Amino acid sequence: MNFSAPNSSSHTDADWCESEQDARRALEAARGPRDSALLNEALIKLRDAWTARANAALAHAEEHGIQCTEVPNNDEFVPDPGVYLVTAPQVGADARRLLTAGSEHGVPVLAFAREPLTKLGERPIAVLGRGVVIRTRVPVEDNIDNPSLDWWKTAFTALVEAAQRADDPTASPERRLEIMLDRLDGLPGLCTNLIDDARELAAMKSD
Repeated sequence: MNFSAPNSSSHTDADWCESEQDARRALEAARGPRDSALLNEALIKLRDAWTARANAALAHAEEHGIQCTEVPNNDEFVPDPGVYLVTAPQVGADARRLLTAGSEHGVPVLAFAREPLTKLGERPIAVLGRGVVIRTRVPVEDNIDNPSLDWWKTAFTALVEAAQRADDPTASPERRLEIMLDRLDGLPGLCTNLIDDARELAAMKSD
């Protein structure tokens, strides 16, 4: 992974980036008053922007493969586009920094972190949402040094499913939505199922 100087990356796509930023602002504005119509509209915009981001990142990964790397410990780096597997000893918070850097500079990035293998030979993986860690275990990579894109997609899907399982149906729809949005914040890209869950919660009212 090569990091260029700030604002010098040629791999940008302002359309998805601006759409994502607009959707995030709209989502934050709708969360306070909990306007269901505005929440739904913002989530649809976010879904579309994230789909575009994911398509661009995956297209790069199809050609260049998964990038296994650590994340520089500074706030000025600009990542290359693509799909990342952040390696130990770095954790979900570092994957989030990588995602944030991509969003800030219009570089399409998807990422999560892998942790050391368990005694049973499973691979723990994690991302950090807004104050919420999403973690699960998946079968070990087919190639630890050069994992396949199919393995990465399967592992990412497992993270989304872990976020869905963490939903508490006994809580109020308002509380469930707030927690779901916090989890969603750490899973940009291939998480349209989670966005659909959030849209359903946004439409629900407490009894």
